[in-house]
Amino acid sequence: MMANHGAIAIGRTMKETLLCAKILEKASRAFIEAEFLGGAKSVNPLRQGSCMEVYLRKYSKRSIGEGK
Repeated sequence: MMANHGAIAIGRTMKETLLCAKILEKASRAFIEAEFLGGAKSVNPLRQGSCMEVYLRKYSKRSIGEGK
């Protein structure tokens, strides 16, 4: 599926497999760019929690489905 990349993306359907491949590509690109810029840095756990809450309330399918 991903020639010359050294990784395999699998899924139950073709759509799920392509989504997995896209996520893998984006994560790989983020890792390479972070290394180029001096390495990745950890995010404060409190900040992580607050960002997750904002995502769940504003952008997730769950909140959209609830009509928020």
